[in-house]
Amino acid sequence: MHDAGQHAEDALEHWLGAGLAWLARLQATGLACAARSLLDEGARWRAHGELLGWTEVVQLADVVLDPAASPATRARAVLDLSAWLATASSLNDARQLLG
Repeated sequence: MHDAGQHAEDALEHWLGAGLAWLARLQATGLACAARSLLDEGARWRAHGELLGWTEVVQLADVVLDPAASPATRARAVLDLSAWLATASSLNDARQLLG
């Protein structure tokens, strides 16, 4: 049976993986051509991040999802968000290995 700490770790790992997968699909599609369903997926992912307390990441997702932001600003936010998530995922993996 998982304890509360393990459950939190599992939730974080799932959220990080979902974010990386969403960003990969977003980059493959192109931000300007992203379907509403893909943007809605990002909004749900962003809301989960808010519940987990990842404020900086949520703020970047807000920029990515903001249709009023300039394309260059949104593109920078996608890159920054990708770096955040890749780094956090790598650190989470290393922490799990060290157990």
